[in-house]
Amino acid sequence: MALVEMKRLRAVVLQSRRRSLLRQLRREGCVEVETARESTDFEQENVLENTVAENTGAREYMDSITQAMEVLGRYVPPPGRSLLAGKPKVTQQQLYDEKVLDEALSAARQINKAAQEMNRLLGEIGRLEGNMAQLKPWKDLDVPLEYRMEGAVEYLRGVLPGAADLKELEEELAEKAPACEMERVSSDNEQHYVTFLIHQSCRDQAMALIKQRGFAQVSQDGEGTPAQCICALEKQIAQLEKQRQELIGKIRERGDAYRAMEQALDAYAMEAEEDQLLSGLVRTKNTVIITGWLPKKAEARVEKVLEREGCAYSMDDPQEGENPPTAMENGPIAEPFYAITEMYGMPRYGSLVDPNPLMVPFYVTFFAFIMGDAVYGILIALGCFLGLKLLKPKGTMRQMLTLFFYCGLGTIVAGVLMGGWLGDAVPAFTEAVLGKRVNLPPLWFNPMEEPMKMLIFSMVLGGIQILTGMAVAAWRQIRQGDYLGALCDTGGWYLIFAGAGLAVAGIGLGQWIALAGVLILLLLGGRDKKGLGRITGGLGKLYSITGFVSDLLSYSRIMALGLSGAVVGSVVNKMGAMGGQGLKGALIFIVVAVIGHTFNIAISVLGAYVHTSRLQYIEFFGRFYEDGGRSMHPLKTKTKYVEVIEED
Repeated sequence: MALVEMKRLRAVVLQSRRRSLLRQLRREGCVEVETARESTDFEQENVLENTVAENTGAREYMDSITQAMEVLGRYVPPPGRSLLAGKPKVTQQQLYDEKVLDEALSAARQINKAAQEMNRLLGEIGRLEGNMAQLKPWKDLDVPLEYRMEGAVEYLRGVLPGAADLKELEEELAEKAPACEMERVSSDNEQHYVTFLIHQSCRDQAMALIKQRGFAQVSQDGEGTPAQCICALEKQIAQLEKQRQELIGKIRERGDAYRAMEQALDAYAMEAEEDQLLSGLVRTKNTVIITGWLPKKAEARVEKVLEREGCAYSMDDPQEGENPPTAMENGPIAEPFYAITEMYGMPRYGSLVDPNPLMVPFYVTFFAFIMGDAVYGILIALGCFLGLKLLKPKGTMRQMLTLFFYCGLGTIVAGVLMGGWLGDAVPAFTEAVLGKRVNLPPLWFNPMEEPMKMLIFSMVLGGIQILTGMAVAAWRQIRQGDYLGALCDTGGWYLIFAGAGLAVAGIGLGQWIALAGVLILLLLGGRDKKGLGRITGGLGKLYSITGFVSDLLSYSRIMALGLSGAVVGSVVNKMGAMGGQGLKGALIFIVVAVIGHTFNIAISVLGAYVHTSRLQYIEFFGRFYEDGGRSMHPLKTKTKYVEVIEED
């Protein structure tokens, strides 16, 4: 149950070998490299004076390639990839192949240049279309746009509000400005498009009348009539659209570089990480200083890398004041539960107890009996198994799928024991559709019929977990040499519980064993205090039995959630049974069952996950867990599109 033992790494590498060293350490995947700010080896106020910002351009290359892939994706679908095939496999040397990177950058620059030109063309097309939209209301006007009249007659072209009464305006003009002629070219819902010929003799009267009606003069550039200008604009737009389609064709031609750009993104992402890391390391004129942490068991592997790169180095045990990361090494069964522990917070380095193996039987059992349905378990386990095999996920996703796979298997067992097969779907279906009820009896008991038995079972599970947590706490105290603490904090309670159990069973010795436990708590519970505090401390320790009762009652949620899921499933089955007998009834039952049980399984899985985790965090971890640790984040290969494999 011990956590991974750490070693403090200090290394000095030549400037010329710094990137080679980082890539070798990345390949090992077991060294957490600190920046100078994070390290306790340097004076923080002077650390920036000895760091140099590094930039290989990787971040800019990533942005360029990402932008190009986004543009390419609009016109060329990404190349298909079989779920069974997984990611393309490359070695580290192939990952950084200059030909591939150059091809990706060249394609990205061509695509981005074409996209930039396309944006310019679209802007120009938009401007021309706007001009054309302004001219369309005037397309029936046979007067050139550049036409101007000189002399005694003035020519005006403009718009009047759609609410203006043109007939009334014509009558007023005929009366007050008879030497003025108005022509309506077109109208829409908002405006009238009109022209005026006005003789100087009545200009003032005419202008007063049309302005009173809201006339606004229009001036548009162009040569020829509006129809001719529209035709010319359509030709320009068609020419620009042709150029745009040619650019789209050029972009599509670079679809063959999609894989290269994906690989380049992975390569440049890690190179950008190296830039950021190296920019935070202390250096001298010719060397770079690297500090960090690694597991003790990886010491020999890392030594080979350091010696191969010509480093001067040391690997020491953690000293007081240092903050080593916490890492756990578990087998295939306990390893997936790391995700649950990490969400709570990592245990403090040196706390001795790895909670993952301890949590496995309790987590799976609690989850299983909250779900309590064999078919639900089959669906969960099968879905997770297919996800693991087809998607081949890594990291947290792989851990969660594996965890739920184990929980699904446990749910199958719990469902068989309690007779849960899509709730009571079998008897409900056979009775309603076939007219003859068929039961599938549980191997143990049905919680819907014996809820008190389920409650007692939940409490028993809770009691076992609480006692296990206390035993782990005592084990840690013994390992740390605190034998008296193990006796007082755990031994006394064990005597009380054991004695009470024997007394209930009618064994007379039980009450004396329980009394011995009470005396231990009273006399030694306040051992760290002085005077009256020793007595009050013992009384306080004994009073904490109320906390045990409260914690034990928390496990009743196993019964409550299990019954709620079973009730919802039963309601779904009753709704499905309303279709009656025959084929129609069978189809209705199946449709309702699929919809209803899909909803129920989703809600039940969420509830089981949340509340099972809560029982671990509060009732179990609270007994022995020493938090305050931090997760280890080793430098390792992290890719999105390709899988880096070891070289032959």
